[in-house]
Amino acid sequence: MCYTPRHVSGNGFIQNNHFFAKDVWGKGVLSFAELLDAMGVGQISRGTKFMNTHFIHWYIFATLLALCTIYGIAFITPEVPWGDVVQEDGTTVNQSMSHGYQHPDFPKMDKAGSGAVRHEKTIWVGWALGLGFVLFWTGLLAFGTSRDGNIGPAKIPLIVGCVLFMGIITALIFFYRAFMNGDHSTFLSLPRPLALMIFGIWPFPLYFVIVYYKIFDSWHFTDEDQHRFEEILANRRHATSEDH
Repeated sequence: MCYTPRHVSGNGFIQNNHFFAKDVWGKGVLSFAELLDAMGVGQISRGTKFMNTHFIHWYIFATLLALCTIYGIAFITPEVPWGDVVQEDGTTVNQSMSHGYQHPDFPKMDKAGSGAVRHEKTIWVGWALGLGFVLFWTGLLAFGTSRDGNIGPAKIPLIVGCVLFMGIITALIFFYRAFMNGDHSTFLSLPRPLALMIFGIWPFPLYFVIVYYKIFDSWHFTDEDQHRFEEILANRRHATSEDH
């Protein structure tokens, strides 16, 4: 195989403007780093690192660590309320009622009880978990969008989308807290928390799809990338024909 590189490094030699790679066995195998370099995806050379995305890496790691911490807090948060529940055989068992308990009139059904009592302390854990997931997802999107450590035109849209999504989740938590404390206001005949879930939480990820679509030609796969790909493909076909 042969490739036309922008920058050549590592084991290989140039002949007729083509890059031929050699491995330690001399079998003419192109290493992964050299292949990326030949394709123009980052400048690979000794002493430099491919895709200088250290900040994004640490950001993703920090948000993931924060999520693990929030999960730990959720596990050690006491479950409330506890109460005596009458079983089908007539016996009474004192158990946590936070996951629902047997309905007194319909034994096959569980009864939830007061949301205000069950969620008063844990609702903030859920809020923190929601925000943490948004920060984590945004970091993954930034990592996937970056080229040579640069997020490019996606930077501002990703930040705006992250802030808006966190705002929607915050509003959902406060609407739900108000609902479980007696405020049963509606929107389009739906409870406000449910309406925000349907018309806010569910469709909002389409925003990030639109961002990806809008910047695809100018950032992810440019005319230069298309030309380079066609050039590599032509060189490979030419080398194959010479081999035969």
